[in-house]
Amino acid sequence: RPLAEWQRLLHIVIVGGGPTGVEVAGELTDFVNEVAVCMTCGMVLSLVQDLRRLYPDRARAMRITLVEAREVLGSFDPSLREYAARKLVQRGVQLRKGVVKTVTAQEITLTDGSVLPFGLCIWSTGVGPTPFIQSLPFAKTSHGRLAVDSQ
Repeated sequence: RPLAEWQRLLHIVIVGGGPTGVEVAGELTDFVNEVAVCMTCGMVLSLVQDLRRLYPDRARAMRITLVEAREVLGSFDPSLREYAARKLVQRGVQLRKGVVKTVTAQEITLTDGSVLPFGLCIWSTGVGPTPFIQSLPFAKTSHGRLAVDSQ
């Protein structure tokens, strides 16, 4: 296969920087870059070792990109958002701020015109307000959800 095809196939794009997207990105980097240890029994999981041992070039070539329209973990405390973003970048995750315009079988196009070719796309965006919620005559957040107070 041509190099461009390998690069595409070894690129994982995760759309959505909420808790699920951040967790998936972190776990995938562990799978690609580290030796995994079972938290229950302490046994080393050989699958991760084998990826690095058997396919070192492919493991090194894998890329993980997290696409988020606003902020990673946007509903969390700012210090936690910054910590999570910093840790993801340290582990090799590329953070991209952008809104997805189109998705095909092989690439994502953002509204700014950027194109992200991928071998695997994981969609983990949140859900927006339903038409019913939008029709209600109550105060709403900037995201269209019902506004609530601390009580």
